Amino acid sequence: MGEAIITRRGGAGEAIVEFENFTPTNTVAIFHPDGELVRSTPTALSAARFLLVGASVGNYALFAGGDDGSDYCDTVDAYDTSLTRSTVELLEARIAVQEAKLVAVGNAAIEAKLKFEELSALIAEMQEAKVDQKEIQKVIDRAEEHKQANIENYQEWRQLKVRLEENKEMLKILKGEDSINR
Repeated sequence: MGEAIITRRGGAGEAIVEFENFTPTNTVAIFHPDGELVRSTPTALSAARFLLVGASVGNYALFAGGDDGSDYCDTVDAYDTSLTRSTVELLEARIAVQEAKLVAVGNAAIEAKLKFEELSALIAEMQEAKVDQKEIQKVIDRAEEHKQANIENYQEWRQLKVRLEENKEMLKILKGEDSINR
């Protein structure tokens, strides 16, 4: 039986993964920074091998290289904090979906901003024309709704962009296009 201990850089927390016949056993322990101990079973490594190396990058534990008994392996398995293994194909598909969602959320933010600007101009015209204050307030309320939608869409866009960049970096690592010294 082998064991891999992955510590998280820049903070507390570690994962201890025990292997039996190159497959993670049911005795995986994850120690979170808050002291919580979680036991879980990850998906098996993509290729049985020994003498592999492990590292942590962001929220991923990486298991790379090794020997399958007949040749050196250039396989890299990446596990997220839920112990779900990622592959190049899965990350490429996830990146495509995230890019499409990023565009959609960005468009929604732009639309809300434009609607807010349009309503702001209408409010100014209504005030010049001395329209009843109750009617102006209705338009102000609608403008505020669009302003809030714009803020929420922008915040979601920023979060999506961060996750997209993280996944792109992980894909580079999995493809061997990273800048990590080997």
